Parts: sequence; structure tokens; C-alpha cells
Amino acid sequence: MIGKEREERDTEVSEAPQPKVNWEEEAARFKDHWMRALAEAENARKRASKDYDDALKYGVTKLAQDVLSIADNMKRALESCPESIPNDLEGLIGGIKLIEGEIKSIFDRHGIKELNPLGEAFDPHFHQAMFDVQASENLSPGTVGQVLQVGYVIHDRLLRPALVAVVRTEPKVNVHA
Repeated sequence: MIGKEREERDTEVSEAPQPKVNWEEEAARFKDHWMRALAEAENARKRASKDYDDALKYGVTKLAQDVLSIADNMKRALESCPESIPNDLEGLIGGIKLIEGEIKSIFDRHGIKELNPLGEAFDPHFHQAMFDVQASENLSPGTVGQVLQVGYVIHDRLLRPALVAVVRTEPKVNVHA
């Protein structure tokens, strides 16, 4: 009895009307899905390649920011040395110069460049204005009149802005007069 019921069910299912499939539309739909998946895979490959390149270029950013203070201190040490160096300090000064040169060499290898914008137009993307100064005959308004601390970029990204004083565009008014 069970076999007969199963046989009747099978014939009922096979006799049910099947919806007509438009194979051209199905093919077009599958082609569209395939093309989108291909484009998405290509975009993912390009993103991964860019991320890899960025990691190589900018992966040392945090370390470079930490090392900037060492470069600043080496420069300050050399600037504070007297012009006539006693014989017993020549080795020390020479060592400081070697260390500063090595830091510059490492910075060059990793695309780190110093920003010393004295006399250049103020650029808020690379400079941080600390105060303004009086205009003089060799500096026009809106330019950097004094550099308090040099800035640095790594390739095309800012590591640290240059701290600057900007030449005033108009005379300062004394309100306490």
C-alpha cells in the first residue's frame, strides 16, 4: 500500500505545471552577477595593493614621530657648542655630529624631510602659527617670519607641523592706550 501512495504522489508532482524559464534572461542575470563579482575582485586586489604600498611607505610613522625629538636635541646640542672647541671636547662634538648625520641618513632612506619654512607663505596644512610678528622690509605679510621648531613630513604626509611666527597683515592695535 505504501508503494502505491508514493507512486501516486510522484505522478502528481511530475504532472504539476512547471513555470516557463526564459533562459536568455537567466543567462543575462548570471553574466551580470559574474561581471560584478569580477569587478569586485579587481577592486579588492587594487585596495590590497594600495594598502601594502601604504604600509611600506608609512609603516614607520609612529617610530619616526618618536625619533624626531632625538633629532631636535642633536641639533640643539650642536647649536649650543662654542665656535672654538677645546681639544678635549673635539671627540664628543665629533660624535654628536656623526649621530646627527646618521639620523639624517635614516630619515632620507625612509622619505622623511625637514620643513623649515622661513620666508615662505604660511600654509596651515604644514605650519602651526604660534604668534604673529611685525612686518619688515624683507618679509611680506602672511609669510613665516620666524621658525620656532622645524616640522617634518614622511613622503607626502605631515609628521609634525612647523611651529612658526607669521608676519602680520595689518598693524597691531594697542587697546590699552
